[in-house]
Amino acid sequence: MMPPNVEAAAALGEWLEQADSLLDASALDLSQADLSGADLAMALLTQTVLRNAKLIGTDLYRAHLEGAVLDAADLSAAPLVQAELDEAYLRRAAVNDATLGSSSLHAVDAGPA
Repeated sequence: MMPPNVEAAAALGEWLEQADSLLDASALDLSQADLSGADLAMALLTQTVLRNAKLIGTDLYRAHLEGAVLDAADLSAAPLVQAELDEAYLRRAAVNDATLGSSSLHAVDAGPA
């Protein structure tokens, strides 16, 4: 499911058309997008809003999520190994079975909203 934000949906559509490209959706609003199972390894998602997004099993290896808003996102079973999550917001996010090995989590806000 594409996010309701037109600019974000266009960026995702362009990325989908380019095989083997890295996603750069920095500072876009991808709220409510369903990217479950997508390969977002090394994606640039700095300050991206992913509120209520479905990222179940999404490969976020070494992804840049600094300052991203992942409130109420479902990151169940997502590999976040070596992901940069400094100053990200993870309030009410589901991280069941997510792999956070060697992730950078400086000043992450995972408290209640």
